[in-house]
Amino acid sequence: MNRWITCMVLFGCVLLSCFSAAAETIAHWTFDGGTVGASLVSDTSAGSAAITVDKVQHGTSPPDAFYGEGPTGFGTALDLRANTGGVNNLGAMVYNLSSATDPLVGGDSGLSGLTVEAFVWLGASAANSNSIIRKTDTWAGDGAGFSENGYALNIVNGAPSFRLGASSYLYLTALTTLTRETWHHIAGTWDGDTGVVSLYIDGVLETTGSYTGTLNGATSNDGPVAIGGIIRDAAVTNTGQYFDGMIDELRISDVALTSDQFLVPEPSTWALLIVGALTLIGATWRRRR
Repeated sequence: MNRWITCMVLFGCVLLSCFSAAAETIAHWTFDGGTVGASLVSDTSAGSAAITVDKVQHGTSPPDAFYGEGPTGFGTALDLRANTGGVNNLGAMVYNLSSATDPLVGGDSGLSGLTVEAFVWLGASAANSNSIIRKTDTWAGDGAGFSENGYALNIVNGAPSFRLGASSYLYLTALTTLTRETWHHIAGTWDGDTGVVSLYIDGVLETTGSYTGTLNGATSNDGPVAIGGIIRDAAVTNTGQYFDGMIDELRISDVALTSDQFLVPEPSTWALLIVGALTLIGATWRRRR
């Protein structure tokens, strides 16, 4: 009977450990600052780099970014669906055009490890290219475009894709396409020591590759952080690859996390009560025996 109680306690510990967050977080945008349907004006990341992303003004009739219903256990999300509340907001994205002080790419040597992860909800009629996040290392000047050095997490033809590099690049695309209008967790990781690059869908390894370079080839780090689209000029008029769907819990870590370290919901009151009840039942059963 002691073994049974021990197993129950261990089960509870394992369940709670599944909800724990990983360390080494650089930036984590939760998009929990409003209510569903309200316009999202800005969101500041938690972690070692407090980076604020702001609503972009794109085109003659600027679309809005909204708060949407996030995955279970995570509150609200960044809603960039093409038609939200009857408003055609395809082209909305959030960004930080001047991020020279953030460490999302690094200095001369770049980061020695990286994990980019997010929950995504892809719209039914989303286009072929949907950018989740793109970070570049330097701004080449108005009209000249941003450097490709850095990393990007995208959806290409319905399948997650992870790009990273400097001068030479690795493009890693999943073999599985996402079920649309359903929340999925996707993650790209890079181990700078081994060069192994991995791409996951819902915690399951999809494919791997190898990249042994650095993530930026310049000392500057003033390229933009763009979420839900890409930026090609300082005036933010040359943009594209808009994400038609919702994004939530976008997190950047400076190590290659393992799948058991990815984001999962915080334990709910019900989860805690169930674990406690099972443990109490086990202890009561033992006393009666």
